[in-house]
Amino acid sequence: WARQRFPNIIDGAWASSSPVRATANFEEFAVEVGNIIRVKGSDQCYNRIFQAFHTAENLIDAGVTDMVSEMFNTCEPVDTENEFEVQAFFFAMMLSLEAAMVEDFDIDNIGRVCDRLTDDQFSTGMEALSEFLIDRYSEARECFDLSLENFVRYLTDEDVDSTANLEYGLRQSVYHDCTEFGYFETTSSPDQPFGSKVSYDLFLAECQAAFGEWITQEVVYEGVRLTNFHFGANDPRVTNVLYTNGQLDPFRTVSITEYTNLLANARVTPAAFYTEDIRAISGMDSEEMLETKHMAEQYITTWLGSPISPFRK
Repeated sequence: WARQRFPNIIDGAWASSSPVRATANFEEFAVEVGNIIRVKGSDQCYNRIFQAFHTAENLIDAGVTDMVSEMFNTCEPVDTENEFEVQAFFFAMMLSLEAAMVEDFDIDNIGRVCDRLTDDQFSTGMEALSEFLIDRYSEARECFDLSLENFVRYLTDEDVDSTANLEYGLRQSVYHDCTEFGYFETTSSPDQPFGSKVSYDLFLAECQAAFGEWITQEVVYEGVRLTNFHFGANDPRVTNVLYTNGQLDPFRTVSITEYTNLLANARVTPAAFYTEDIRAISGMDSEEMLETKHMAEQYITTWLGSPISPFRK
């Protein structure tokens, strides 16, 4: 986008795992994570997770809330009268599992997590998932707080010097999502293992709790529409840009994977994860990854009009 808007000062841009197509309902994210679990874990692991989330959903729908709350160690029993608390419960479980699987951006963690979830000591998927999450986060929290207040408490902190804002830009980035990008990671698609409870409404409630009731559904959708209108979504009509994505990167679905223009291109690296191609060349790189990195080097050299060198004369 910077190259598109300021071609007079930016010679070229390399966009690695770059989301450029705004979307309110980012249902593809959960679908792609499920596919990655099958590839780097196993079908058995996918099925265990599917079973865990759907069993928990069925139990809550049947009113057996205390059992689910106890198994997942929630600070308070899940309030089935509060739609957002139920959604927050399932979103927290999904987010916590995904975070464990891609810790330190190491996709091989998925296999290790799957080994735990498919261990024969667990008789059900829900037992496996709850035991894993409790053990995984035992040092960080005594219990899972699923209140909407806790869900948004970091987002309501307006102190620019707070850790969440100063170091992570959390409130700032979520404001962008609420007013321009969307990217709400719902479970509205049936082609993923995380159940069906996490809807667009949860994220809209988050936006309103953090920034005010003026953020309505119309504001979100209009912001997404304008972003795609101004920047072109999948057809940015920009030169001197290289888009690279990993085949195992969920953000690939909102990036550009095919593109041809003057001194511009796009490439998807097989079996690669999020932003793997921006790391230094190493002996661990696959042939396809080496091709991607050399491709980036060649394009940047062309844009600059001189070879890339780490040394200054």
